Amino acid sequence: TGETKYDEFIEKNEAFLYVFRGGIEVSNNGIDPRVVKAGECLILSGGKSFQFRFSEDNIALLLKSTTPHDC
Repeated sequence: TGETKYDEFIEKNEAFLYVFRGGIEVSNNGIDPRVVKAGECLILSGGKSFQFRFSEDNIALLLKSTTPHDC
């Protein structure tokens, strides 16, 4: 499906994702934490960009991982 639950995402990408009041608090190895809304494109300090959505149980799902130019 191309979707990854946030716990698998953490393990594979060494980033930390937390569901936070309708958004995802993202920290790239503890650097530059922020809250990301579903569908928002985020560029981590490593240069990769990520887009998220939320499942019905408010679990963060990774929609896609692209280069920053694809945002």
